[in-house]
Amino acid sequence: MSNQDFELLSAYLDGELDAAAVRALEQRLPREPLLASKLLQLRELQASLQLAFGDSADGARVPVRIRELLQPQPERILPLPHRHKRWSTGLRSSVAIAASLILALGLVLAPQWQQQRHPAADTLLSAALETTPSRAAGWDQLADGRQLRGLLSFPSRDGSWCREYLLASDARTVHGVACRDGGHWEPRVTVEEAAMDNGESVYRTASANDSDPIADFIAAEASDVAAGAEKESGLIANHWQ
Repeated sequence: MSNQDFELLSAYLDGELDAAAVRALEQRLPREPLLASKLLQLRELQASLQLAFGDSADGARVPVRIRELLQPQPERILPLPHRHKRWSTGLRSSVAIAASLILALGLVLAPQWQQQRHPAADTLLSAALETTPSRAAGWDQLADGRQLRGLLSFPSRDGSWCREYLLASDARTVHGVACRDGGHWEPRVTVEEAAMDNGESVYRTASANDSDPIADFIAAEASDVAAGAEKESGLIANHWQ
């Protein structure tokens, strides 16, 4: 997607487009799945930020470094050719998008990472991932009452093994990927999944065609296809060697 499309979606969510621009964008959405997917992601991000910081007008709950990053900067007028002005505009757009990503990563994903790195939780999860085979349905219960479902195991580019999993408690279900490092399983990326009324998570196995952190991580880090049941059973028996 182009920078212009990102800016268009942002303006759409902020209610800054006129009626003609809104109609034009909404006509594009059914024909452009990627555009529609990005709009959904931005809506989810907007909802997460509103949940984190509320409607505080003065931004008092936003970290100082993030506020400074998003403050408008005075323009510097330089005697450059027109083509350089166009490049500078593109650069400013890229910086704005990068700032949004920093805000999203720092304020939305970081709390999940911190929670996953709690020592007691990591010990139980690591031990379960070490010995529990993947399954298509059902759960394996941890000592603290949480339930684990290993989904698949795949080799990573650095030579270690990684596992995609669901980790459910009464309060939430976490969809994540952990990789084996020094005999322990370390969560590398986690996303909270919506839960249905019957307690089951809304879930489907991640693939490289999805636009979500789990699928993106697997697409970037996997060096081969996921291990089959027989291969995975052998890996567990041999301590993932």
